[in-house]
Amino acid sequence: MLEAISWKEYLMGTGIVALGYYAVVISIYYKNDVRTLLSGRFPDQAEKKGKVDWSEEGSKDPMEELETVVSDIRSILEGAGKNAEKAEILERTGRILQNYSGFREPAYRVAIRNFLIQHSEEICGLDFSDGELEAYWEHKG
Repeated sequence: MLEAISWKEYLMGTGIVALGYYAVVISIYYKNDVRTLLSGRFPDQAEKKGKVDWSEEGSKDPMEELETVVSDIRSILEGAGKNAEKAEILERTGRILQNYSGFREPAYRVAIRNFLIQHSEEICGLDFSDGELEAYWEHKG
C-alpha cells in the first residue's frame, strides 16, 4: 500500500497537515497579534500599549534598582559584622527602603525580605522571621 504513494504526494500531504496545524496554533495563541497586523497598525504601537519604556528619562528599570538596594543592604550587613543588633539593622535597612519605589510591589518586597533573612543569618548571625520584618516595615511605612 505504501508503494502506491510517491514522495511528492507524501511531502505534499505532510505539508498540508503541517500548514493546517500551524494555522490552528496561530489562530488560538496569537489571535490578537494577527488582528493587529491585519488592521494595518504597526506591531511597535501595539507592543507599547501597556508596556513601560524604561529608557525614558527619570525612570529606572526595577530590576536594576532592586540590585542596587540589595547591594546596599549587603554592605550594611557586612559593615555591622557579627556584633550587630536587630534594631540597628532594621533601622538602617528601613532608611534605604524608604527611597525604593519598588518596595511597594509584593514580588520585590518578598525578594528583599528573603535576602535579608538569609544573609543576615550568614553575615551577622541574626535570625529574622517573615512576621518580624513585615511588622517592622508596616509600622514604619
